Amino acid sequence: MLVAVALAAGISRCRLRGRTLIAPVRGVRMLAADAGDLAARCQAIGLAMPAGAALSHASAAALWGLPLPRRIDPAAPVHVIGRAGRPPIDALAVAAHEGLDVDEATLFRDVRLTTVARTWADLGAALDDTDLVIRTDAVLALSHPRTTTSELTAAMNRASGRRGCRALRRALGRARHFVDSPMETRVRLQLVASGFPLCWPSLRLAIEYDGEHHRTDRAQYARDIHRKEHMEDLGWRSIVLLAGDVLCRWSATESRLADAFASRGVRIPSTLRDEPDTDLRRRIVTPR
Repeated sequence: MLVAVALAAGISRCRLRGRTLIAPVRGVRMLAADAGDLAARCQAIGLAMPAGAALSHASAAALWGLPLPRRIDPAAPVHVIGRAGRPPIDALAVAAHEGLDVDEATLFRDVRLTTVARTWADLGAALDDTDLVIRTDAVLALSHPRTTTSELTAAMNRASGRRGCRALRRALGRARHFVDSPMETRVRLQLVASGFPLCWPSLRLAIEYDGEHHRTDRAQYARDIHRKEHMEDLGWRSIVLLAGDVLCRWSATESRLADAFASRGVRIPSTLRDEPDTDLRRRIVTPR
């Protein structure tokens, strides 16, 4: 709540200084119990933002539901961006930025923040190439709001000349639609680096990454079994990778994949043509 509004409502200054409340920025109070809640902290800081300002960078990314590397804390500090030449907030808990255009911000769950495309563009200078591809895949996987490659391209072009623009261009060129997790992106990038193509329906080979929930969620585990049985009935071979196969035993994983391709008559997988990315989810079923 704004201190001025609270005082006008008859709440005493003594109560506003109580232990149950904290001041995320000057002139604002929020419940101390909600201090660790990013959305609550951002909503509180949003009350003090001037017209035209918005939450941005890692803070906006977290509010949009985009995954962030563990080393980045979206709440320490909270990022706020204002118009060009107008620093939005001067506070220790806030990282202030400038250069926001009117059409690059929107209201989402009662908080004003940068659009998904602008948020993505602002991450270009903060992430390495792999992390940026992971976040680009995550943006393209969002169903609400839906963000297209054309919108990302426009945001990238607007960022021309800023630090991280080249990284954005590389990431957009390596991104793919319909990726369900950061580890799936890592698997794909390592496959490409090892010389494997990105799609091979004619060989009836499929690579799947199974995270922890595939074992701990009984319903998911049952669906996995039934789906793999159906794939086998159609003549497909599925190679299932776990976290250790990707992060700790990639050389052994490469050998497993090479053997799988060899079993389909392909000795040099890199000679196969990559399938282009598409924004339409395809169902691939090959006859026996």
